[in-house]
Amino acid sequence: MKRLGLLICDEHDPAFVERVGTYAQDFKNMLESVAPDEWEYQIWHCPDHELPVSSDDCDAWIVSGSKAAAYDKDTWIESLKLFIQQLDQAEAKVVGVCFGHQVIHSALGGQVEKYFDGWGLGPYPVTLSDKLGELQAGDDLRVLAMHQDQVLNMAEGFTTIATSDFCSNAITRKGGHILTIQAHPEFSNDLFASICPRIREKAGEQRINQALIEMAKVDDRMVVRKQIADFLSGKLT
Repeated sequence: MKRLGLLICDEHDPAFVERVGTYAQDFKNMLESVAPDEWEYQIWHCPDHELPVSSDDCDAWIVSGSKAAAYDKDTWIESLKLFIQQLDQAEAKVVGVCFGHQVIHSALGGQVEKYFDGWGLGPYPVTLSDKLGELQAGDDLRVLAMHQDQVLNMAEGFTTIATSDFCSNAITRKGGHILTIQAHPEFSNDLFASICPRIREKAGEQRINQALIEMAKVDDRMVVRKQIADFLSGKLT
């Protein structure tokens, strides 16, 4: 069984962990929903200053989301960036999600900032500009998102896979070893709806309400989960 390293960069509020699970469980559920019994999971909690010793400790890696910002100077974020650089140098298989997407670009020389037009919330549409596994250039995707920071300038060597007027670098890729996504394919509707009240004041009443309406519509999280699983296992071309 292959080893998947989960670099967990935050945790859900204790008030609803019992109902929605932990960050690590989110990603386990995501992968098990499309590739059951394929991975043995190893977990590091990065804010607690936990990091692997080597890029060889696992066969593939996921860098999770976080309430933190990729441009923050916390010691754990700086240490995580150094490990991301190791993973890149080793050409290890890595997927970054939301903060993970941003911190990978920041670690490798890209630019991440708080976006001038506010929060991206709900399953706003992005359009593929390049092929990604089963997905073709021109396909539209809707996956739950929740962010106020964005990758404004990609790190060297990356290409944009999906884009929108709101988020120009929604999905990116570096060669065959790094795939990043601004959205949250690991989120359930219940989890998304649970978080929304906690950011209502910051994100704005109108955006929250619209996101909750859009959440009820059919989205593409399962097909995106499948592409992520295939990428991590080396099946995606």
